[in-house]
Amino acid sequence: TEWAKRNVALGMAQRPDLVAMAHGLTHEDRAGMKEVIDGAEEASGANARRRIGTALHSMAERVDLGTLALEDVPEANRADVAAYAATINAETIRMPSEYIERICIIPRWTLAGTFDRIAWIGGVLYVADLKTGKRVDYAAAEIAMQLACYANAETMYDLETEQHEPMPPVNKERALVIHVPAGEGRCELHWVDIA
Repeated sequence: TEWAKRNVALGMAQRPDLVAMAHGLTHEDRAGMKEVIDGAEEASGANARRRIGTALHSMAERVDLGTLALEDVPEANRADVAAYAATINAETIRMPSEYIERICIIPRWTLAGTFDRIAWIGGVLYVADLKTGKRVDYAAAEIAMQLACYANAETMYDLETEQHEPMPPVNKERALVIHVPAGEGRCELHWVDIA
C-alpha cells in the first residue's frame, strides 16, 4: 500500500494535468479519482516495472521448462535471465516442470495461491518464489507468510482437468526466495524461515 501511495505521489508530481483534474473531484467521484490514480501510477513508471517483472517471471519459467534459450531472450532482459539461470545452475537447483506455476489450496483456511516453483535442492523439496522488485527485505514478513501458506497447502489444483492432486512433501521449515531485481543483471538466493 505504501509503495502504491508513493507511486501516485511521484506520478502526480510529473503530471500537472492530473493535479488539475483532482482539484475538481471529491471522494465520492470514484470514476474520476480512478482515472487520476491510474494516470499517476502510469506516469510514475510503476506499471512499467510491474510489466517487466511479469515478463521476467515468464522468461525464467520458459528457461526452466527448456522452451527458451538465453540467446532468444530480448537484449534488454538477457542479463537478468542469464543471472537467474547461472545462479540456479551454480547451486545445482532443479526445477521440476510439474512444480512450476501451480495453484495450491488450503481448504481449511479457504486459501488458494500460485507458487512459482518447488525446487529440488540436495534431495529436499522447497517452495521457491521469484521476486523481481528492487528489494525483498521491506516485505520479508509478508513473503514468509506467503511461502508458509504454499508449503502448508494440502493439494495442487489443475485448471485444465479440474482435478486436485496431493501437495508434494515440501520442507515446512524453510523456503527459498530467488531475487532477480529487474534491470540489475544479478540474482541472489535468500532462505526464509517459514516455521
